Amino acid sequence: MKSSDDDPGRFFKRKPNIYLAAIAVVIGVILWVFVSRKDLVDTEIEVGIDYNKIPANLVITDGQISKILVRLRGPERLLRTLSRERYPINLSDIKKGENLIPLSQDKILDQMKAQMRGFKIIDIQPPRIELIADAIADKTVPVRVEYDSPLSDEALTIENLSVIPSTVVLKGPEKTLAGISFLPVVVRPDPKITGQVQTLEPTLDTDNFVTADPSRVKVQFIITSERVAVTRDVPVTIAGDLQDHYEINPAFIKLVIEVPEALSKDVKYIQQCRATVAPPPMEEGKEKTLPITIVTPEGMKILSPPPKNALVTKISN
Repeated sequence: MKSSDDDPGRFFKRKPNIYLAAIAVVIGVILWVFVSRKDLVDTEIEVGIDYNKIPANLVITDGQISKILVRLRGPERLLRTLSRERYPINLSDIKKGENLIPLSQDKILDQMKAQMRGFKIIDIQPPRIELIADAIADKTVPVRVEYDSPLSDEALTIENLSVIPSTVVLKGPEKTLAGISFLPVVVRPDPKITGQVQTLEPTLDTDNFVTADPSRVKVQFIITSERVAVTRDVPVTIAGDLQDHYEINPAFIKLVIEVPEALSKDVKYIQQCRATVAPPPMEEGKEKTLPITIVTPEGMKILSPPPKNALVTKISN
């Protein structure tokens, strides 16, 4: 007689539910791994950088990037949950000179775990930030006036120059201040005003990371060069190549102009005084009264009242 112990299927007969459940679990795990891996995608996001707690005696002069590129891997269904957040970097321990700030995957995940939940960081570019820091220093320098004028240097004589205050205190990177011996300030004299004080208050222009105290100065001077009156017959023209298609009355206007004495015989300068009209579309034989526009170069002043209008006739198409 055959013993029941010799039956190889006795375990399945006794506990079929246990083995079927185990098989189901194994199959489920395999399917879950397959589906999970199939659902994983790689993506890249830009993460803005915030630099915090920079020591009060230092200034960052180079290497301060505004964003990094982070490559992530995670479920495709969570892509829409990624937000463009910013990553704070604590700079309280930086020193003067070069500072290497590593961008740790663990730190970024820890700081931004709410935004990157379910994702793994694959790569960070750049992997580190190289910052150059310099000590902040003060330096007192004189202010030097420079004139901005389209007129030639000999056209104007400027005297009685004063700058208030004559010196300013610069604050900025120690290395940058070492190369500054004075601070230029550019002013534009009005060549039409002679014999009286001109007062300008320009804002001082400084290098990056450098500030000036005060930020504005008062510049005063007098143009002492003489001015003379010149009479000129100025042709009334039409802009472009349409001059031959029109008849203009008057063809010339007489102007009395005042110019710097040094330029009174400069033909090229005097000829920069122009009179123009701008006719609208017109049929041949039609006429129209149009305003005269007068253009003068820097330093020229019209003394006599010019004619206001000209009669323009279209003589050909």
